Amino acid sequence: MDKVSENPLKNRNVKYLLVAAALYVTMYITANMMSVRIFKVGSLFCVDAGTLVFPFIYVIGDAINELWGLKVSRHVIITAFICNVLFVGLCCVAIILPHPEYMDSTAEAYEAVFGFAPRIVLGSITGFLIGALLNAQIFNMIRRLTNGKHLWLRAITSSVTGLLFDTIPFALVAFAGIVTWHDIVLIVAVNFIAKTVIEIGVGTPMVYLIVKKIKRRVV
Repeated sequence: MDKVSENPLKNRNVKYLLVAAALYVTMYITANMMSVRIFKVGSLFCVDAGTLVFPFIYVIGDAINELWGLKVSRHVIITAFICNVLFVGLCCVAIILPHPEYMDSTAEAYEAVFGFAPRIVLGSITGFLIGALLNAQIFNMIRRLTNGKHLWLRAITSSVTGLLFDTIPFALVAFAGIVTWHDIVLIVAVNFIAKTVIEIGVGTPMVYLIVKKIKRRVV
């Protein structure tokens, strides 16, 4: 049998892609976990902590699309989706496992954090899949139209569009029929504005930095 003559990880292109994909999946699962924690913004409204992390998923996604193309970007998105479904499913299995009486408080705390409401989970994964795939498609389309120029334009346009179409399905699936339409609109508006501000103010400069650093090492 022929032996592999070279370690694939010696290829810097592959190495950086693996790191980027791992970060993408980790950030997505982390954002969903942080969503359990709600914090106040002034005295007007509340936002889930996952909002602080979610725009950076799009940052990494845009960097992957810019460096490795739309096909690879889609594969990473689907992988993140499957990993999150697997994570949620295994956490739910752990909840129903029997536990000793002296671990009641620990079991209750675990269920409070990992006991995902079915509609919240469905809304989250539906919104992510729609938003992330749309973000990747628009990013690639604008890159073709601008002949690879104006990274800032495709990063902001694609991410803001993706965030909008992530937030709306999530709110509708998770809360329609449970809370008033006024509150649903408020949830969408607050989350979208917060994510957009983070994306434009912090995310886009990060895309430039990541792409520049990696291109310098792999090209």
